[in-house]
Amino acid sequence: MLRVSRALALAALLGAGCRKETGPSEDDFAAKTSLIRLERTACYGACPVYTIELHANGLVEFDGRNFTGTCGRATGTIAPDAFARLARRFHAAEFFRLRDDNDRPGGGPCGADCGGAITAIRVGDKGKTVRDTYCCTTPPALDALDTAIDEAAASARWVGGCNQVPPGPSAKPNPCGCPGGSFAR
Repeated sequence: MLRVSRALALAALLGAGCRKETGPSEDDFAAKTSLIRLERTACYGACPVYTIELHANGLVEFDGRNFTGTCGRATGTIAPDAFARLARRFHAAEFFRLRDDNDRPGGGPCGADCGGAITAIRVGDKGKTVRDTYCCTTPPALDALDTAIDEAAASARWVGGCNQVPPGPSAKPNPCGCPGGSFAR
């Protein structure tokens, strides 16, 4: 009898170590999310360089630094339910399980002229940042999240227009690198 009890106790201990940590539910995760941030980084060409932050209170902050239609800071809003949907996408993508750095030394086999992104989230007292160069290494879930952030923030209103070259020989770059000045919508 003692032998069976020990065997059961040992099996319970070993089984406990094999359980998958589940973490917060999708709704709890969304409710505790306070900040979602996307920073688009430079390439050797005309890649838009900007940071966009979405806050749970509905504030959207944009900072255009290079090749954006709006140079500098701009603000907007996001509906609370849209912010919560975006946070749920991070939960579904298991963002906290992604590698922190998806860059390959030397640019990998795709070459070095790749823009990239730094994606971050704050959930309660925990934060997670993932860095990625868009060569060949971007996990599909991360790429989808970056696109979803831009869509939820409607960042095209600030990013858009930079790659449009106005007619005429007098086109000159503006401080953000857009030819011929800002084309903010």
